[in-house]
Amino acid sequence: MSTGETLLLIYVLAGCMLLMALFMIVKEFSASKQAQRIEAALSIAKRARAELEHDLKVTQQNSLDAIKKQGETILIERIKEIKNELRDMQIENDTRALRIDRLEERISEYLSPPSSHVNLDPTRAISLYNSGYNINEIARELKTTPDEVVLTLKLNNVNPKPH
Repeated sequence: MSTGETLLLIYVLAGCMLLMALFMIVKEFSASKQAQRIEAALSIAKRARAELEHDLKVTQQNSLDAIKKQGETILIERIKEIKNELRDMQIENDTRALRIDRLEERISEYLSPPSSHVNLDPTRAISLYNSGYNINEIARELKTTPDEVVLTLKLNNVNPKPH
């Protein structure tokens, strides 16, 4: 190889080395630029994530508040319904109690022990008998037994028909 060729070869190799160095510098610069872009994108993503987390917390709190309010409204309405049902039940209970009282009064009238003939008004018994009442009707009217009515009439010289 001649000196000219050797020199050419050296120049070519030096040029290749320069090109490689330049390529490495450009590549490093490009990688550095890319790293900067990635860092900027990561920073933006972190801020966006923080904002989304904040928005999520606010939304969750608002949802919880809305659910609580809706729950309270439902409970208040249900309490009103229960109060109305209780009031209606109390009215029904009072009505039943009145009916029971009336029935007890009527039963006690029928089951009350017969009054003694001392309390029996003979004039009234005779008057009812002469008006056409039978012995059972007179007994019911005067709240006594038919036997007491018959006895009272006989003691007052009225002969009643058999009952």
